[in-house]
Amino acid sequence: MAAVWRPFASALAQGSNCLMSHSSIKNKLPVSFIARSSYPNAVFRCRSFSSRANEPSARRRRGSRFLKFSGYLGLAAFGVWVADRYLYASTVERNVRTVIAGAIVSLDYYFHFNVDNAENIDDLHLRSAKRILETCQKNAGLYIKFGQQIASLNGVSPPAYSNTFRVLYDMAPPIPIDVVRQIICSELNISDFNEIFQWFENGPIASASVASVHRARLRDGTPVAVKIQKPEISIQMEWDLATFELVLRCIEWFFELPLSWTAKTIKTHMRQEVDFVNEARNAAEAAKYISENSRLSSRAYVPKVYNEYTTQRVMVMEWIDGTKFQDLPKQSSFNTTEVVETMVDVFSDQIFNRGFVHGDPHQGNILVRPNPSNPKRPQLVLLDHGLYVRCRDEFRHDYALFWKSLFTRDMPTLTQIATSWGIGDVELFASAQLQRNWTATNPVHVSHKVSATEMFQKQKEMQARLKNYLADTDRLPPELVFIGRNLNIVRANNKYMGSPVNRINRMANAAVAALGDDWSVWTTRSELEKQRAMAKQSSYFSIDSWVRAVSFVVKSQYNYWNFQAVMFASTLAFEVVQFWQKLNAVLFGVRAVGFEDVLDAQLRKQIEKQYGVVLDENVFDA
Repeated sequence: MAAVWRPFASALAQGSNCLMSHSSIKNKLPVSFIARSSYPNAVFRCRSFSSRANEPSARRRRGSRFLKFSGYLGLAAFGVWVADRYLYASTVERNVRTVIAGAIVSLDYYFHFNVDNAENIDDLHLRSAKRILETCQKNAGLYIKFGQQIASLNGVSPPAYSNTFRVLYDMAPPIPIDVVRQIICSELNISDFNEIFQWFENGPIASASVASVHRARLRDGTPVAVKIQKPEISIQMEWDLATFELVLRCIEWFFELPLSWTAKTIKTHMRQEVDFVNEARNAAEAAKYISENSRLSSRAYVPKVYNEYTTQRVMVMEWIDGTKFQDLPKQSSFNTTEVVETMVDVFSDQIFNRGFVHGDPHQGNILVRPNPSNPKRPQLVLLDHGLYVRCRDEFRHDYALFWKSLFTRDMPTLTQIATSWGIGDVELFASAQLQRNWTATNPVHVSHKVSATEMFQKQKEMQARLKNYLADTDRLPPELVFIGRNLNIVRANNKYMGSPVNRINRMANAAVAALGDDWSVWTTRSELEKQRAMAKQSSYFSIDSWVRAVSFVVKSQYNYWNFQAVMFASTLAFEVVQFWQKLNAVLFGVRAVGFEDVLDAQLRKQIEKQYGVVLDENVFDA
């Protein structure tokens, strides 16, 4: 057999020697091929045959390396998961989940929120709302509060969002009792739980997104309420706030809506809200302001905080027996009108007079009890003082002037104030403050249906108008974030009670009272500046100066009586609506609706006409 193959091998070797004479080819050939070509008598073996023999072992080596790498990677991932879950309260997992959900929702809107998909926009809103809700429910903690914030944005969000996120108002799992005892002993630096408490109720009387509240009794028998912060909050908070800001910036970038300006204010106040020492200071300051107001001192009350038993994570306060605000229509014989009047007056005083405003006055944070000095009269008890906003004096004055100018329809002053705050749409801002439709002339109502395409176009117009609305976010007062929240919640509380109070009138009168007796506030700012400039240019004793002075007084008095006339007309309209609704209920069995419901209907129609957003009838019940 060797003899048969030897001529072929010899010929191949000669051919290879010829090839070797060309250096350009030689340099490109394998070493093994060159070596074999030097021995013409040897049986030639191509390199490809030997390399194929080694391929199974090479594959085995590569497979082994891959398995080792996968094992190390899996072990590292498992270690990260264990550390994240048991040392960092699933912080990484929660925020990765948030980023993924945010990216999916943003891309969904980016590709499907267009005129070609106008018929399916409601489905887009619904699936996005469900996706965000699922993320909030899985993440829990501060995400429950974030979800509640989304639910409270019902003035601008589609019904799918407000309806979907309502479940979060009732979702807040409690802290296990053994963990509660550990936190209290650690925070108060005691070894025995009974050193402070004679009795402690195991089950919480309330459980919110940040803390749980338990009823207890001190060693001397004093009944108290003990507020305990959930243990994971301190670990998760900074990561959650950073992710919250990231999501806001992504939405701002995707949809060109100015949202990130709120991040700094919200993050600052969220940090303050989880600091119970700060809450104790807020409660003391709120109690001081109420006691200094003779109109409110006997009508409202803030429970005492025991500072010696209060830390950043534990707070012990006076126990108050009372009726929950939401239970008043069913369980109380108190005059609900008097209760709601007190509520509106307290928060109006905070906004326009004190500049120290409760940021979360929802129904769960208000109790009503018999007045200690007169048990037949109700007394409002304010709870949960963690979230307050402190207003600058300049802002407080301008905000009160803005409210006064709304009722005198003083557009120059309204425009000047709004522009100084970086707001480009005065009418939209005015409607947001009143929580009802407001225009420079008269409200416009809509009585026809619009198509889905028209609806989409109107929503795009709303997006453009919102961009103009916040024309310069650098100048926007941060106080507006939580004042707007306060206004919306107070309005919803009034509506819940059947709108027994003309909220807008009482707030407008509080704004005017805060401005004082200076007649200059009863004229336009432009007229006042004009009068001051002209006074500098003429003699005090000239006829022109006296004419201007008289003219100034006349115009001021006109504006004053114009304001009073608007207040009277508003009061008359309120009473007529109340009477008509009650009459319909008695004569025809028609469900009586309050004045806030009437305002809601007007505002919903205006929003539908101008922005193409169809809101359900409960949209403002945040």
